[in-house]
Amino acid sequence: PGLVPSAGSGVTAIDNKIERAMDLVKSHLLLAVREEVEALREQIRELSERRAALERENRLLRALATPQQLAPRAIPERGPGKFLGGPGEGAALAVPGRGGAR
Repeated sequence: PGLVPSAGSGVTAIDNKIERAMDLVKSHLLLAVREEVEALREQIRELSERRAALERENRLLRALATPQQLAPRAIPERGPGKFLGGPGEGAALAVPGRGGAR
């Protein structure tokens, strides 16, 4: 009969320790998540600023470009490992299914 109350208090002490440990883990996780969210917000802000700067630059370049510069151009397809060389070398590339030099 005397052992039952002490066993109950031991279980309660263990439960309290577990609860405190879980609270500590929760606190650390919340802190880590807050820090990550803040870092992501900063990255979003920087990317938004970069995008806005690039959009301004694009508008300026389009305003300064001639109609010939803005006209769509045919861009040769490039496969893995292929690249366009200097002037006149682009015609030497073989593009499968397109005919031309092989």
